Amino acid sequence: MKKIVFSLLMVFAVSVCLSQPPAGKANVGSNYGAKVDPANSINASELPGMLKSKDTVQVKVKAKVTEVCSKKGCWMNFVVNDKEQAFVKMKDYGFFVP
Repeated sequence: MKKIVFSLLMVFAVSVCLSQPPAGKANVGSNYGAKVDPANSINASELPGMLKSKDTVQVKVKAKVTEVCSKKGCWMNFVVNDKEQAFVKMKDYGFFVP
């Protein structure tokens, strides 16, 4: 029984080690995971107008990312317009930014 448990733990440890993202800094334009089709995306400057009538909107946004969580990429800041930036936290770790 101990050998089975130990074997399962070793398989789990190896799979966790092998499933890590690439080491080092991400290159501009690099994709990790599924690619996102830029069709029907909007500029970040259009978001404030869309959010005046609703609390949430589901859209694809084109924007310059200025800061990302260095541990997991679980949040990011991006430029909305000349005066504003937006903070986005990934819900349930469903999406990460390198």
